[in-house]
Amino acid sequence: MKPCPIHRERIAALALNALTAPQQRDLRAHLETCAGCRSYLEELSAITHHLTAVELRSDIQTSETFHRRVTDRLRAE
Repeated sequence: MKPCPIHRERIAALALNALTAPQQRDLRAHLETCAGCRSYLEELSAITHHLTAVELRSDIQTSETFHRRVTDRLRAE
């Protein structure tokens, strides 16, 4: 089930905790009735959780080839 196109961006902002309280309240009211949007929020929240749990290291050097491969894979998904 897909999320409502008009709510996708706000759901992403909600997953990042970047909405005001009134915006959150309005969107959460919609989420109560829309399974597609709820599922999308769960998916984005899981991704956000994993990304914030990653240890950042400044001592790792990657090649341009690595960045190109990652970007190509992300585009393919």
